[in-house]
Amino acid sequence: MNQDKNRDEIDLLEFFKCLWEGKMTVIMITLLFAVFSVVFALQLENYYKTDSTLMIRESSEGAGGTGLSGVASLVGINIGESSSKHSEIIELIKSRDFFKHLSGFEMVLPSLSAAKSYDSDEQTLIFDPKIYDVSRNSWIENAQGSMKPKFLDSWETYTGILSITKDNKSGFLRLEIEHLSPRFAKSFSDLIISEANSIQRNKDLLSSNEAIDYLQNELSKTSVNDIKTSIYSLITNQLEKKMLIKVHEDYLLQILDPPYIPIKKSKPGRSIICIVITLIGGLIACFYVLLRDGFFRFENR
Repeated sequence: MNQDKNRDEIDLLEFFKCLWEGKMTVIMITLLFAVFSVVFALQLENYYKTDSTLMIRESSEGAGGTGLSGVASLVGINIGESSSKHSEIIELIKSRDFFKHLSGFEMVLPSLSAAKSYDSDEQTLIFDPKIYDVSRNSWIENAQGSMKPKFLDSWETYTGILSITKDNKSGFLRLEIEHLSPRFAKSFSDLIISEANSIQRNKDLLSSNEAIDYLQNELSKTSVNDIKTSIYSLITNQLEKKMLIKVHEDYLLQILDPPYIPIKKSKPGRSIICIVITLIGGLIACFYVLLRDGFFRFENR
């Protein structure tokens, strides 16, 4: 037992002895990694993140329903299905169809897929000249074809900079966009919110118009007063629904805290990167010294 203990003590002494004798090698290698980490970290571009807080509109205006839930149903909101409504909106904003709609707006696709850096002095986004020609507003053509990214690649870039989550306590939605340009991050967030509202407004407006046309057609076919009264009531409800749709610009998502132009970068954490790379360099240096000086031979004796 004592022999094993003494052997462990000897091995530990040999371990530190090897490191001490090779301390200059350890220091030099660690310094090289430290210098590399600084150079590497300084070459990384800054990213900026903006966020906004949103609420699903639940209106208590108008009539045609019984109580709050009846009125809320006029604008397509089912209070009893709040959770599913949140999930539906989150999936809508993340969907490929919605991104396809967004990508049709000017400079959205180049800003997502061809951005190279951001000039903070001029406050302009710089594009990769090998991918996108800003002067002609066109994608570069070469022997391999157009440099315009494939749709699914662009959609993956979009979902990579996008975060939309629900706060389980408050029920509010939090939308975040992270990008090289703080200005684009803010304007793109605004676009996402406005277009989500616009798409849902148009969809519900079309549905309401179709319902009114159908009810008016059925009204002309019947002569029963009770049925006519019921149809008139349904038509009134749909007209009230149309009113609520047209009144609210933020029909689907009500903005509680709007997107802003961020000042502070969200990443990279250059100090952390430098520390981690330097520590890795130190560990590699120690391992190299121990291997070079035959430390493992001492362990196997």
